[in-house]
Amino acid sequence: MAQPHRNHFEKSRAARLAAVQALYQISETEETASAVIEEFILHRFNSGDYPVSVDISLFRNLITTAHERRQDITDLILANLSQEWSIERLESILKAILQVATAEFLGKLTTIPAPVIISEYVDITHGFFEGKEPGFVNSYLDKVAKNLGYSLTKPK
Repeated sequence: MAQPHRNHFEKSRAARLAAVQALYQISETEETASAVIEEFILHRFNSGDYPVSVDISLFRNLITTAHERRQDITDLILANLSQEWSIERLESILKAILQVATAEFLGKLTTIPAPVIISEYVDITHGFFEGKEPGFVNSYLDKVAKNLGYSLTKPK
């Protein structure tokens, strides 16, 4: 029997990954956020590309917040980048990861503890990169969460 908590966790994880992919697609094409959201919901989520169902509400909220608050998010990214990382140096997919994660914190889109959210985006980053990027994402999100007043105490 499936555990309801685990199923919700997997749906949220799939929503975060899909949001990163959708934001990347928006950044690389001329498509609007609403068009990409609908494409993912109508086509990609039903194509078998995602092995678990996606929390569509979280997915939509992540993209909408990332799009509507993109200047606030860019300002937060610039303020929290370490000296060896400049926004111009960031690959598009890495930038999308930072934008979606920052949107989740900025919009207070879930009640999940900050360390769990950070871990989720570090795991997503590991899916795309093998170098220093996961550590960079961890450090960046740690700073952003602290600056936005989140507790970084690990949940028990």
